[in-house]
Amino acid sequence: MSWIALFGSIIMLFIFFFSYSLTSPASPIIKVQPAMADTILHVLTSPVTYSYIIFVTSVSLSFDLIVKLLQRSLYRTIRDEVVSREFDVKQFNDLYYPLVKVKQIVTKASESALSLVNIQTKQRGYSFAQEDEPAISQSDVVRLYDSRMPKISKNR
Repeated sequence: MSWIALFGSIIMLFIFFFSYSLTSPASPIIKVQPAMADTILHVLTSPVTYSYIIFVTSVSLSFDLIVKLLQRSLYRTIRDEVVSREFDVKQFNDLYYPLVKVKQIVTKASESALSLVNIQTKQRGYSFAQEDEPAISQSDVVRLYDSRMPKISKNR
């Protein structure tokens, strides 16, 4: 979305500048200084204009890319975890691992600085996960919902 907004604003700037500078100085509707007439030709032939557009575009989009990369690396959501595990490619882990370690170090340092107790976080996951010791084993869940067993009513 930021690509569309950035390039849209650049296009709108050129449309405004083009229409403003090509307006005749004698126009009864829009009064333009004589020095401003045909300025667009000088602007479009200047290399400074094109270098400015390239610089502003690259800085804006790289800032957006860095912010998104840091958000997805340091503050991973469950969706990000699932996507990285689905792809399960070494390059993803090589990219995320150093940033996750930095987050862990910063978190531990801030906890010790505030004299907080390191609270164990509750692990989340799916009940039928086959790796990393699932929270509930599949056999326990099947035993809970065995349809062959008679149902016990609570009214007794």
